[in-house]
Amino acid sequence: MNAVKPRISGSSHDAIRRLVAGCGGVEAVADFLGKGASTVYAWTNPDSPGEAPFALIATLTDHFGATACAEHLALRAGGVFLPLPPADSGAAEVLSAEVADEVGGLLADMIRSSAKGSEGGEAWTPREAARILADADRLLHTVAEIRSLAARVVTPPSADAVVPFTGARRPAQGGEGG
Repeated sequence: MNAVKPRISGSSHDAIRRLVAGCGGVEAVADFLGKGASTVYAWTNPDSPGEAPFALIATLTDHFGATACAEHLALRAGGVFLPLPPADSGAAEVLSAEVADEVGGLLADMIRSSAKGSEGGEAWTPREAARILADADRLLHTVAEIRSLAARVVTPPSADAVVPFTGARRPAQGGEGG
């Protein structure tokens, strides 16, 4: 989609513009929703009175897996959007070892960066903070994998459950056909 008017970075209209782009563009969204392209384009236009209904944003996110609006809302709420990986992305033992390594690496970097003799003294420099942030992001991802694995054990998917971000139906347990 080629937006004519600039969208303010971080605005709701920019988030919807990125959502539409992540869904394949205005035409793809319009076709999928059975709406006119001008209606979809208006949702991204800061000067347009029309707004995209939340339910349609959720439908687009489910069907296309485009997460721009989820990312936008998470930032507005003071957080970050971290999609959960598939439940079968790693065995519990491997994930446990990974999380132990990652916690150790994060703590080591935090201690090194907070030491009086470190690059920034007791205050973190941008470079030290970036390294700590990367460590924390890896740890969060691994913890999310562990959570996803545990959640699948607690609540196995049913045959009619909708797979997040795809809108597709999960296969029935026990393999295809039964």
